[in-house]
Amino acid sequence: MLLLVAASLFFACGAQPTPAPTTPAPTTAAAPTPRASAAPAHGISEASKRLLRSLGEPVHLDVIITRGVPYVDAYLRDLERLLAAYSAAAPGKIEIRVLDGKEPVIAASAKRSGLAPVALVEHRDLTVDDDGIVPVYGYFGVVLSYGKATGTIKSLQPTDRLGVEYLLSAKIRELREEAQAATHRIGVVGGHGEDALSATLLVPPDLGRANLDAIVAQNFPYYRFETVDLNALDDDLAALIVTQPQRPYTEKELRRIDQFLMRGKAVAVFASASSSALSDARMRPSLDSRGLERLLAGYGIEMRRDAVTDPDAFTIDVMQVTGPSRIPFPGIPLAQNESQRLDTSFAPLFRLPQLAMPFASSLVLHPEKQPDAVRCAGLAPEVCAFKVVVRTGPRAVSSSSAPASFAFDLEWQSLVRGPTARFDLGAVVQGHLTSAFAPSDAPVRGAPPARLLVLASSQFLVNPFVRATAAGAPKGTEALQIAGPYAQQVLTQTIMAFKQTLDWLTADPELSALAAKEL
Repeated sequence: MLLLVAASLFFACGAQPTPAPTTPAPTTAAAPTPRASAAPAHGISEASKRLLRSLGEPVHLDVIITRGVPYVDAYLRDLERLLAAYSAAAPGKIEIRVLDGKEPVIAASAKRSGLAPVALVEHRDLTVDDDGIVPVYGYFGVVLSYGKATGTIKSLQPTDRLGVEYLLSAKIRELREEAQAATHRIGVVGGHGEDALSATLLVPPDLGRANLDAIVAQNFPYYRFETVDLNALDDDLAALIVTQPQRPYTEKELRRIDQFLMRGKAVAVFASASSSALSDARMRPSLDSRGLERLLAGYGIEMRRDAVTDPDAFTIDVMQVTGPSRIPFPGIPLAQNESQRLDTSFAPLFRLPQLAMPFASSLVLHPEKQPDAVRCAGLAPEVCAFKVVVRTGPRAVSSSSAPASFAFDLEWQSLVRGPTARFDLGAVVQGHLTSAFAPSDAPVRGAPPARLLVLASSQFLVNPFVRATAAGAPKGTEALQIAGPYAQQVLTQTIMAFKQTLDWLTADPELSALAAKEL
């Protein structure tokens, strides 16, 4: 029997995670690496100004930062200029206090509010004992309130100057939606054998019945999912989500999605050409994109009929006769920010350390299908993107014939034999898109820019090891043993990416573009 090392789960029994960034307490904030990038811009965008003007009452921000570290103090000076720009942009709409986390009363308040202390590495008040240097802990967070809604930004991460305005404005928008009981209706395409968002496919059964539908409803009630029939698609939906089909799309259905985009709407596709049957313990992939490739090709995103495997993948620790060893699952590529495989300046992937892409297929971009001259006419560059946002490492392999199995295998090397390369697994196209089926067709007159995100992973929104387990399987089933570590290592980032995708689908595109703006 497979013996798992470090099998403690991220999810407590029956609990559902709150998909918001958290900072373990305590952690160490490394000194920042200087960026060779654009000069800081301390004004705020028109998108943030529009957001502030939409508020019915002032939003309150308590910015709690422990002073005394050179790079933190430099960060704070720039942050204070940004906060001053917020105040100047909408007098009476925002009230800001900058508080020093060194003050005991302020530190106690920060702790009660849920901010996480971070170990300072350059503090002038470091003390020394028999064990060496003892760091001082401080705070770099924000406590916000708007009406009856409250929230926190647990850590501003002063080593990261990217997207600070986005972080602040996105949180203000979140509180506004909650306080004003806003509703964003998001259609989820059904009728093709998709895994429902309400399906309990995230954690092993003995740990509860968590599902994405319930997580979003509990934590972000302003998003409402509606299963939709494409033959009766409501154009008043805010956005559309396409998940992995098990049955093919008809031409009429694909054209209906195209028409939705032509109205300047937003669509997110979580699907690939590689998928497996529900309750298949061997996790055997089959290759079939069920017609989605015809739709995506028209927008310049080719979904190849392949299965991508990568040794830089989700791993587990196992005990063998020779001792503990780490076994990867090449069928679950792991894109990591530190190796530049994630574009974290893209709002759905903002500040994510990694992202698992189970059962992935490769994408190839063809910008000539959506020429800049048409797609970007009259638009600011930041809302006219056509780019890769997720890719594999350099040792990945693409197979045009289905591998035998993606289940646990000590002989995993057989899945990554062949020519190696980097493969693109996620892409976004934005702007005035032309029709995928009638390239001469223009978008609906006056429609806003359309947005299309493709994450080519058929089991991105589920735990593949829970999905591979038959109902009623005993707790010791191999896949269920692996499902726990998968939840612990992967699902927090998956849920965060999904929530941030919902924000991107429904927010002002110029607001989402702030994720790429330097402080």
